[in-house]
Amino acid sequence: AVDYIIKPHNAQILTKKIEAAIKYGTALKEKKAIERTSNIIISRDSGNTLISFLTDFKKVGFIDDVKRSFSTSFLSLVKNDSIIFDLRGVPDFGDKDIAILLKLTNVFSSNVVYIVAGKHYGKIATAADLENKFQLFISLGDFEIFQSEQE
Repeated sequence: AVDYIIKPHNAQILTKKIEAAIKYGTALKEKKAIERTSNIIISRDSGNTLISFLTDFKKVGFIDDVKRSFSTSFLSLVKNDSIIFDLRGVPDFGDKDIAILLKLTNVFSSNVVYIVAGKHYGKIATAADLENKFQLFISLGDFEIFQSEQE
């Protein structure tokens, strides 16, 4: 391998080979990171737990991500937090997703649940069977304004 790199004494050729190897390695790292990344991102800050969903609820493996993310220890850790579901990263949201969303909110039945719906606001707001189970916001900014007014 050393002979291969050192033989071309032209600095431009050597530089191009090194750049190509770095680009390939970077692309490979990114691909592996994407493959192992969960479709649920959770962050906690001062009494709030933000749960961002990044995929369709119907996607294969989504339920496994939910089970892995919402473990018993996690639920006990956030039992006194306000829960914020961020649905802005969900590409497609339909009637079946509303049923799954209701099941997800039931997991946090002892918590106050807020939903940042983004473009899915209309679909969720018009669902007849929600009966004030959670509060709905279009953007995270709207939620933050609401929260600052509550304090």
